Amino acid sequence: MALSSRTTYSGQSRRGFTLIELLVVIAIIAILAAILFPVFAKAREKARQSSCLSNIKQIALGLIQYTQDYDERFPLHNVGYLSATYGDTPTPGAPDLNWRTGTPLCYQYTWVTGVYPYLKNAQILRCPSASTTVNLGCDYGMPNYGYNSSTNTTVAMFVGAGVGPSMGSFTRPAETIMLADKYSGNPQYLHMMSSGVTYAATSNRHNEGANAGFVDGHAKWYKTEYSSLEAYGFAAPYAADAKYAGHVPVQCFRDPF
Repeated sequence: MALSSRTTYSGQSRRGFTLIELLVVIAIIAILAAILFPVFAKAREKARQSSCLSNIKQIALGLIQYTQDYDERFPLHNVGYLSATYGDTPTPGAPDLNWRTGTPLCYQYTWVTGVYPYLKNAQILRCPSASTTVNLGCDYGMPNYGYNSSTNTTVAMFVGAGVGPSMGSFTRPAETIMLADKYSGNPQYLHMMSSGVTYAATSNRHNEGANAGFVDGHAKWYKTEYSSLEAYGFAAPYAADAKYAGHVPVQCFRDPF
């Protein structure tokens, strides 16, 4: 008897997969991948979020250490130009943390410059989830305006001349942020008002939220909000890019002095 293609020499039947069966298996694998890949991506982002939270915590503690050396006052967001000219490095070992502007190019002293000696590691200033590193080599921002901002005469928190706010001036240190994940900008600010618009600029890169560090030194994740801040003394958000409208909950940056 002649052997068919489905019969072995031992007389046992051997059957292969049909095209339809292969397509069904491939479809099942594709469905499982579509279900599992987002789960894996979210888990990976959760790990990055935890790493970023650790960064925020270390920076917050570094800023508190700064206050112990400077009469319990926080650094200003931006002090202004240094006398150093282009080619000098006011932050040794971390030149990418220094902001150069003006003609001729000069360095500006910012809060990043102030806190760096207490960190001694530029990598702490970089969020593992940020796609690009923004100016000063830092992916985090410090509030510019916003404290006690229940009226249009907002309190300049970390900007301008003079001295930074004192640790004792905060009535709710455990509820008031001093830095958070930054979307973008120049330099590293949050809740900046300029030319009649507000650049809140809090990022939502960590599962639709941002990590924030507080005046008392602890750190926490918050879901990024996009509600208007005009009722709290802020100008309308920057309309050209909706991401600049993101902010943490209002109660986290309204401390009544």
